[in-house]
Amino acid sequence: MEIEIGSVILEGFKTIKDIPGVLEKYQRLFDRLTGNVASGNTVITAPALIGRVVKGESDKLLSLINKYYAIDSDDKYYDIEKDAFRKKIAAQICAILTAIDPIKDQIPDYDNLVELFCNSFPSLFATA
Repeated sequence: MEIEIGSVILEGFKTIKDIPGVLEKYQRLFDRLTGNVASGNTVITAPALIGRVVKGESDKLLSLINKYYAIDSDDKYYDIEKDAFRKKIAAQICAILTAIDPIKDQIPDYDNLVELFCNSFPSLFATA
């Protein structure tokens, strides 16, 4: 089962990069992920079970991203509500990365992405 995993992670990254200091610190990783998606380097071949799990987690992420964009464009929501969605998005990307751990060698910068979404973002939100 082939899955294009990078584009969904990149979409999630785009929602989080607006947090002050994030893009400056992770610009190179963002640029590499963008380049890998553009060149097709983030298409993975997964066993059926992992593929189904990743597909389900990706669908959840896309739903969160759509909800985030809906509240981001609505003036009645404040940064606190937007940050809550960003936290959920980062956690969901971490869930996807955890699901693909058995086939992580297929994803460029996998370890850096895990460090960012599973370790750095949670601590960033804890101090925000």
